[in-house]
Amino acid sequence: MRRARDGSIEMPVLPAPKQSPPAGEAAQPAAWKLAVDRVSVAGYDVTIADAAVKPAATHKARLASVEATELANEDGFRGKATARVEL
Repeated sequence: MRRARDGSIEMPVLPAPKQSPPAGEAAQPAAWKLAVDRVSVAGYDVTIADAAVKPAATHKARLASVEATELANEDGFRGKATARVEL
């Protein structure tokens, strides 16, 4: 993850699948769909390169635990998430 001088956050992205659209068809952007009943993550390290501070700094954090339950969407986002972060 990277924070630019203007404070904007550049989030990591997954590379697009290596598939070509059928001949004569334009590629369509992937739609976001979300429905989660429960997700748990623990022990995940995050590094943030921060160019918005002088001198530029690198921040490290550990997501000790993240839990999400009953998230939804289709433009009526509901959701619940809890995170414990160690700096």
